[in-house]
Amino acid sequence: MRRPQPLVLFVLRNALGGIIAGWAFAIALIWGDVAGVGSLLAQMDSAGMSIAAIFAIFGVTFGSAALGIALMTLGRPRED
Repeated sequence: MRRPQPLVLFVLRNALGGIIAGWAFAIALIWGDVAGVGSLLAQMDSAGMSIAAIFAIFGVTFGSAALGIALMTLGRPRED
């Protein structure tokens, strides 16, 4: 089996890191009941679908942001 290209690994690693950060933020938002989101979801009949939508939205947003930041800083020299 061939090894993936370094750029593909770079994209996957950074996007996955952003997705995990987005999911962690969504968990904190729901569990912390910020603006009553957690209690509103607890009272809904279709809470599972709503939670899945929240996780998808936060995952895509944070994943895209992390990947964008990583790509924009790709050509800069490191500050050690």
